[in-house]
Amino acid sequence: MLYSNLLYFLVVIFVFSTNTPSTQPIFPSLGTAVAVIGLYWLYAQLASRLFARAGHGPGAYFAAEKKLSILAVVFFMVLVYALDLKHFLAPLALGDRMPVLADLAGLGCFFLLLILMWRAGQRHYEILFQRRYTTWAFLRSNLKANLPIVLPWLSLSLVFDGLQLLPLPQLRQLLRSPWGDLVLFALFLSFLTLVFPPLVRKLWGCTPLPAGPVRNRLLAFCQAQGFRSEIYTWPLFEGQVLTAGIMGIVPGLRYLLITPALLESLDAEELDSVLAHEIGHVRHLHLLLYMALFLGFSLLAGAVATPLPHLILASDWFYTLLHLLPASPENVLGVLATAPLLVLMVVYFRFVFGYFIRNFERQADAFVFRAQNTARPLISSFEKIAYLSGSPREEKNWHHYGIGERIDFLQACETDRSLIKKHEHKLRSSLLVYFALIGLIVLGLGRVETGKLSSEHEARYAEAVLTQKIRQEPKN
Repeated sequence: MLYSNLLYFLVVIFVFSTNTPSTQPIFPSLGTAVAVIGLYWLYAQLASRLFARAGHGPGAYFAAEKKLSILAVVFFMVLVYALDLKHFLAPLALGDRMPVLADLAGLGCFFLLLILMWRAGQRHYEILFQRRYTTWAFLRSNLKANLPIVLPWLSLSLVFDGLQLLPLPQLRQLLRSPWGDLVLFALFLSFLTLVFPPLVRKLWGCTPLPAGPVRNRLLAFCQAQGFRSEIYTWPLFEGQVLTAGIMGIVPGLRYLLITPALLESLDAEELDSVLAHEIGHVRHLHLLLYMALFLGFSLLAGAVATPLPHLILASDWFYTLLHLLPASPENVLGVLATAPLLVLMVVYFRFVFGYFIRNFERQADAFVFRAQNTARPLISSFEKIAYLSGSPREEKNWHHYGIGERIDFLQACETDRSLIKKHEHKLRSSLLVYFALIGLIVLGLGRVETGKLSSEHEARYAEAVLTQKIRQEPKN
């Protein structure tokens, strides 16, 4: 669920932050307000009906939430592109001195859609997890669960805009130079390593695993692996979800998270195998590689975004489209320049990022052979999780592999341990190819002479803008 929500928020942040506010909205202010209210009302009605038709069990609840989350993204795009949301929120940016404030308001508009979804599903959730909430407490718990997804972007934006406001011309010049990206990435890395883990731990309501035999055994297993981490219980979905995770890179700020349901369902050896999987993530530096994959997309998107508007202006079909559409040339150019980047982002995170994190999970699974010399306890854990959660063993998973696929791989490795080395070789080769391709694409697109393209088509674009204005002027 976390990875899917990450993709939704990435799309929303990208759509709003790359949208250029139009100088003249399509509809007048009153008409836009009525349309916005109607859109939210329609979404609330759809959410209520979808949850009302949802069946019983966790699968039905999460399926309805997934459909409504995707629908919320679609509704948000309508707000941005059809109702000029950013035009009306632009004054919040304080004359473009603090763009993050307008971005934050735009994100709030998306969260309002999610709030309508959560409110519609509250009764279903309470029956499913046998827990009563006040409306405010339920909405707050959902907000706290999703807030960590946007915290890195929000914190980095606030820092960047805040530094721009300081009366330090040299600092502003540095931030706008090629070195500025490196400075921001260093700040981003510092936030993720030092601030993010304890902050998320508090937001998610994680508490230290109580002293006792279970805690002592888990700590002893970690110590035997030369690994140090605090162990916390993770109350995800009332603690009834069977899962575990690890968060943090620095040993003193690293947390192993285990849900109460998992602690109650697995025996000692099975719990050790789950810990071995999480330790495998740390040993193979997966958390750092996640950051590298995010940085790779940032470099790729930046390299594509620079020449893209110039290439669009150089194409004949762009000017043909201007004659066919009533929209302003600025809006048409903005949409055409944004759409390929949006597609690139979805494809990148769904398939490229998805490919690597699936194989990172497989590599972490294989770490049990080093920690326990067998995968039988981890296979048994997966079988229990599939049975108790009601998840089909054969169901595919874009970011973790399906449980059946994970079990099949471990069973094959149990018979032939050379498969572990083959997988690690495959992953290393894939990473080398990935970084080489990113480097080649960035260098190749950096050679595009955007200045030449711009000068050649500047007059043609200016003529198209002038023609559009003449067409819009009232005739006597």
